[in-house]
Amino acid sequence: MPLRRTAFLTLAFLLAAGCTHRHAVSKNPDLITPVLAARALDAKSLYYNGMAAPWVTKERPELAQPERAAAFAQAVQDPKLFRKLDREGRFDAIWLCGDPSQFKPLLEHLLETPDFTLAYLDQTSLVYRRGGGTWDIAQLDHLRAKFSARDEQAAFLAGAATRLLGIRRLEDAKHCLEEAQKLDASSSDVWSGWSTWRMLRGEMPAAIEAADKALALDPNSLPALACKTQALYASKQFSPAFDLSERLVAMSPDEPGALFYHAKISHEAHAYYAEIKTLEHLIDLATRSGADASGYRIYLGQAYAAKGDAESAMDQLSRALIDPELPREQRKFCDNLFNQIKERAQWEWKRRRWGSSMRTSCRSNRCRWRIRPTKPFHRFIVRPEDIDGIIGHYKRTEHSGHPETDIVADHNCHSPEFARPGIAQNCCCKPFNLFCAD
Repeated sequence: MPLRRTAFLTLAFLLAAGCTHRHAVSKNPDLITPVLAARALDAKSLYYNGMAAPWVTKERPELAQPERAAAFAQAVQDPKLFRKLDREGRFDAIWLCGDPSQFKPLLEHLLETPDFTLAYLDQTSLVYRRGGGTWDIAQLDHLRAKFSARDEQAAFLAGAATRLLGIRRLEDAKHCLEEAQKLDASSSDVWSGWSTWRMLRGEMPAAIEAADKALALDPNSLPALACKTQALYASKQFSPAFDLSERLVAMSPDEPGALFYHAKISHEAHAYYAEIKTLEHLIDLATRSGADASGYRIYLGQAYAAKGDAESAMDQLSRALIDPELPREQRKFCDNLFNQIKERAQWEWKRRRWGSSMRTSCRSNRCRWRIRPTKPFHRFIVRPEDIDGIIGHYKRTEHSGHPETDIVADHNCHSPEFARPGIAQNCCCKPFNLFCAD
């Protein structure tokens, strides 16, 4: 589980309603269901994600493991859990069905590990095999030949392009999308694919434009909605991204990938109550499936801290710290955050006791906050990186008979959301939460 301040996602967070992009006309089961992938499986011990579970039971019942289905579904968001399951079951193959965004953490792990390699790809699925698996884009021609209609071929190529984008094969994906557009330029799936391709190249305005074209063709297209959500998020347009993300989560209320991404957007949009509700649901899902929830608890602790609830924040961080399997880097981050919140809560208690007040203002996208006691004060103007040292000086002067200190910090705030009236701010000038007075 990455920490809060990681870079933006490198893969567009597309959400499909089923196992593949839906096509408005075709009812061909080979196109709209993952039966081709199920028939191509060659394994004695198989790992499969939640989307694949019903199709394993239906098409390959000898490979089904219903008693482990909940853990299998959770492992797509937790590579550590996947490795634990692999040690127990020694998987021959891995079947990942559905949109790559729904199993992005596990897919990123597979791209970096040498023991599993890509063996099969179609419009619905990725199949990895343990050692010896080989796949080439020429293999798509054999599968494409199963579909005679031009619109079906376009839908097949658009779905394959989405999976190629998920495994970072942008040139192969571009080739598929160009072929699909020639076959059916009115397919929303094709324009959703172009939106993802543009996004991965960092072309956010073009990605939003392509998503809008897809939505003009199909206003209810989930891949297009999710493409636009990710593009808006990457463009730091957090409020409209939050609105779209709420719609997507309503359509997939128990999908861990969708929920976690919604929590990230909620945080950036300062919708802390929505973030807390989403993270609590994620923790509940992980606990019920027997998966590790410590990473989610760290995020939840940060959300409570941003809302100003220090007690709940420290409670969640304490629960994460008692996990003996918490990675060392996360443990260090969690411990530092816990101590910072604790010190902030103690300092706030002292501040209220002494009758001082806090006021803030936002002017010309330059944020200024200050802690002003009611008595005459000494004044320090400091850089954000020096604020901890100044606060330490303030604490020392409190005990030496000089509590009258005014601390002012300036910093550039790059988010247009920062100066919105009445919005609680989790300022980068730690350790205070601010409220805009303008």
